[in-house]
Amino acid sequence: MAFLKKIGKVGGAANKDFALAVGIDEGGGKSSESGSSIRKSKSAYASCVKSGIIDDMTETFPTTSSGTQWSGFTDRVMGGRSDGNLAREQYRGREANVLRGHVSLENNGGFIQMATNLAQHQAELDTVDASSYDGLELDVVCKAQDEDHAQFNVQ
Repeated sequence: MAFLKKIGKVGGAANKDFALAVGIDEGGGKSSESGSSIRKSKSAYASCVKSGIIDDMTETFPTTSSGTQWSGFTDRVMGGRSDGNLAREQYRGREANVLRGHVSLENNGGFIQMATNLAQHQAELDTVDASSYDGLELDVVCKAQDEDHAQFNVQ
């Protein structure tokens, strides 16, 4: 996904999408058959801050094309009852990171999410400078039973 774009220039992977945020901590995600089983060294990946691309879906899931990992989280980490699964699969003819599940408001719960770090190295976690970019580009698809209550938050 070309989440970052340079001023006046749109990234080239705008045809990727998400569906329903859910967590991988409830069980392993399904890997796609694309990509190589040989792992690259960290130095073989280009930082998303340099390339402008967080994930173009060319690496084996859950690895991003910038060398970080996708992961999912739910309110279960705080005693909630939401559940789900994060996987890479075909969605409407396109390769996509798909999150599926159920958000439960029981037990003061109520969230499901997917995330990846922008920093390739843990020491850089708080120092990623993406100020040369003017925004994020992503597609979000929601198939909620009650679309009036479907909410998304990008951080």
